[in-house]
Amino acid sequence: MIFNTYWFVLFAAAFFPVYWGLRWPAVRATWLLGACALFHFHFAGPAGVLPIVVLGLVTYLCALSQRRWLCGLAIALCAGGLLFYKYTYFLTGDLLGAWNAEWAKAGARTAHRWLPAAPPLAISFFTFEFVHYLVEVFRGRPPMRRLGEFALFAIYFPSLVAGPIKRYEQFTPSLWEGLNDGTIDIVATDHAPHTREEKEIGWKDGWKAHTGTPST
Repeated sequence: MIFNTYWFVLFAAAFFPVYWGLRWPAVRATWLLGACALFHFHFAGPAGVLPIVVLGLVTYLCALSQRRWLCGLAIALCAGGLLFYKYTYFLTGDLLGAWNAEWAKAGARTAHRWLPAAPPLAISFFTFEFVHYLVEVFRGRPPMRRLGEFALFAIYFPSLVAGPIKRYEQFTPSLWEGLNDGTIDIVATDHAPHTREEKEIGWKDGWKAHTGTPST
């Protein structure tokens, strides 16, 4: 459900009128959280949601404790999850294969049994965001105490598709400011870090356009 699909148009048509019509910030927050959960479920599917939920709960609880060793453990678990889902085939195939071809084949067979066909969608995004949050709490910043507030930080749909990584100490006040006045910000990127002049070349000659990922 990316921003330029019919699904997102239907989603926005159903979500925003209700969001703007609600008068109580807490009710708006509940509606927004439900919409974000639906968005993520549609976007990632059941197999992609469960690992993110597990890592999110670990992140929330370890940060809530404000114990540095638990925050460090949660950082290691998040990084380990990213390595497991995205780089196991590389580690067992390419890296291990450079040493021993039979070990690489055995490792690939084991990985095939344990890994899904594709890694959970946006696992890198969630990992970086969770690690950022844990590092800030590790450094002494106060954690988010309400689970719903943390969940909104984690799966806030306007930033879910294309980022960027949010700073929670800036996000939380802005979130409640928006819930109070009924606004909602959407930040998107085409993943093409070029100047405006470089991008506008494509209007005259598409073959000379600087490429990116315009679907995001």
